[in-house]
Amino acid sequence: MTAKICMSDEQVQRTRLMVDTSVLVALASSRDSQHAKATNLLQMIEADNRFDLIYSDCILIETLTVIARRAEEQK
Repeated sequence: MTAKICMSDEQVQRTRLMVDTSVLVALASSRDSQHAKATNLLQMIEADNRFDLIYSDCILIETLTVIARRAEEQK
């Protein structure tokens, strides 16, 4: 006898993806050379129901530091 398990979309195992500083910095500035690539990549990932994006505190702090440094350099 075999049992068949039916899983709803909410029960499907999702893969966690850690978002890196370089992606967030590229998203923050439309002048960044990787802006379009980062935007398209995250849109595709978010549209796919198999993934959860992870944003760690240290990555967010590093992102803000890079953005602030670039803003200071560009005045």
